Amino acid sequence: MGKGERELAIKTIADKISQGFSKKSLRMMIERLYGFTSLAAQNKLIYEASLLLGEGFDTESIKQLNLERIEGLYELAIQGGKVKEAISAIDLQNKMLGIYNDNKSVKVSNDDMEFTITF
Repeated sequence: MGKGERELAIKTIADKISQGFSKKSLRMMIERLYGFTSLAAQNKLIYEASLLLGEGFDTESIKQLNLERIEGLYELAIQGGKVKEAISAIDLQNKMLGIYNDNKSVKVSNDDMEFTITF
């Protein structure tokens, strides 16, 4: 694979990462399109693509895409009567949106000292 082909492959992989492709799907695509069967070679391409994304990675659009996917999973769960899965989808959405505040803390003080316990 030449330098130009490699750069194109990395851009393609970066695009798939931004679309939410799993690492397993990426590896299968890399093997099919570029002929890399070595796990190390596949991981190197994925790593290089993630570095490329780090330069211009739009986390807000990825977040929105994933929220839409979760909404679709929620709807499927409700249609299938799978209440537990629907609740899990809602829970995941709430976590992604930062609705839950998992940090609980208590401030303790007296005349000599003050400290905060976080749990």
